[in-house]
Amino acid sequence: MHKSDRPLAISALVLAALALLLILPRVLEREHRLPVERLECPQSPVRCQTLLDGEPWQLALLPATLPAMQTLSLSLRLPEYITLRQAYFEGADMDMGRHFLQKLEPVMPGQYQAQGMIPVCSVNQSMSWQLVLLVDDATGMRQIVWPLGPSSQEGS
Repeated sequence: MHKSDRPLAISALVLAALALLLILPRVLEREHRLPVERLECPQSPVRCQTLLDGEPWQLALLPATLPAMQTLSLSLRLPEYITLRQAYFEGADMDMGRHFLQKLEPVMPGQYQAQGMIPVCSVNQSMSWQLVLLVDDATGMRQIVWPLGPSSQEGS
C-alpha cells in the first residue's frame, strides 16, 4: 500500500465502522421483536421430546450435567419445513451475553448438530441458562426458548 492510499483506507474503515454502529442496533432490535415461544420439557431439561405447533421436536444436550466451560453437544430434530438459523445460550435471569453454538450443521433434512459452551457465572453459581433457537418457516422468523436450568461448575 502506498502512503497516499493510507488516508483513503482509514476513511473507508471509519465509514464502515460508523455504518455498522448505525445498522447493528436496528438488526438486534428486530430480533427482539420476533415472536417468542417456550419449549417446556418437564421430564428433563436437557433431553426433550415435545410437540410445538402440533409437530414433534426432539432436543438433546450432552453431557446432561451442563458443565460450565466444557463443550456441550446439541442434537436437534425439527419438522423438515423449519430451518434453524442460529442457536445460542443465554442467562435465563441475568444478562451474560449470547454464547453462540458453533458448527451448526444440518445432518439431514430437519436434523441439526452443534457445539457450544456455557460460561462460568462468578456472581451466581446456580445461574439458570436457556437455549435460544432462531428458526424460520413459512410464517417467518421466530425464537424458541428452551429453559435448561443451572450448569454444574465441574471442571471450571
